[in-house]
Amino acid sequence: MNQVINFNRAILIVLMILVHITLWGDTYAETKLAILSFMMPAFLFITGLLYRVERNWKDFLLYQWQILLPYVLLVSTFAILSYFLPTREGISELTFNAVAEKVFVTSIGPYWFLRTMFYCGGFWFLIYKTIRPFCNNVSLLMIYALALLIFTWLCPSQLSISAALYYYLGVVVRSADLKFQDIVRPTPWAILPLLWIVSNPQWRDWAGCGVLVAAYCALSTGSWLFEKIQHLKCARIINYIGMNTLPIYLLHPIFTMASKFYAPAFAWDSTALTFTLFTLILSVAGTLALAWMSDKIGVSWLLGRKRLLRSSKS
Repeated sequence: MNQVINFNRAILIVLMILVHITLWGDTYAETKLAILSFMMPAFLFITGLLYRVERNWKDFLLYQWQILLPYVLLVSTFAILSYFLPTREGISELTFNAVAEKVFVTSIGPYWFLRTMFYCGGFWFLIYKTIRPFCNNVSLLMIYALALLIFTWLCPSQLSISAALYYYLGVVVRSADLKFQDIVRPTPWAILPLLWIVSNPQWRDWAGCGVLVAAYCALSTGSWLFEKIQHLKCARIINYIGMNTLPIYLLHPIFTMASKFYAPAFAWDSTALTFTLFTLILSVAGTLALAWMSDKIGVSWLLGRKRLLRSSKS
């Protein structure tokens, strides 16, 4: 995978862990909202860009299974834990219907992204495979857009139109045979409009042009940073993190929830920054260690895969 994409993915996954650290989010609520405004739109764009619609039906069904299985397992687990460890939007009664409602309707925890991938990737593959013999790429993309619009209108709880938009934009770029670097140009000046937009709450709506520009500027800034550090030793570590955002995404709640138990040990730091840095490092290292252990003992199939970790050779 392209190293500049991996670098941006690494930045985005660390930011995602950051906003899920409760103490940091409560201490820096406005900064959390600013990050949330562009982080997932940028991630969705990259995900759509990397989606391989040319795969065969067997690979497609396997891909969908590898999304659906961890989604159902982890959301169910998160819902059950929310009954014992009160969380926002948790369940108030431990019943099958309460858990099923979280899995199939409202969701809980950070795993809505998997559901977005499932629907957006699924619709694009089905349209591409069934209609492609009769249409050109532009027509296919218009039909795909219409399908997403209709589905989000009929089932708004399943797929957000604003989330689908950024995935769709990634698909459009790939369909045009453009590379990430063809669209996202690296420049340090992109940080200025990014900061300006996210510092204004009225521009943080995902459906607005402000977030679209902010997401682009975030990727542009990340690409510029990659150019500056790509020859340093730390670039290999960052590239590895970017290659393995999936296990980090799936497993990081274990560590962000656990952080609540050792937070009192950092009470001496009123800024919560030492606690936050410790939790970020622990979360990244811990998720990668768990993924490595799962691969070694052969239980990665529980999350739908033979192996959770990817290497530069895979």
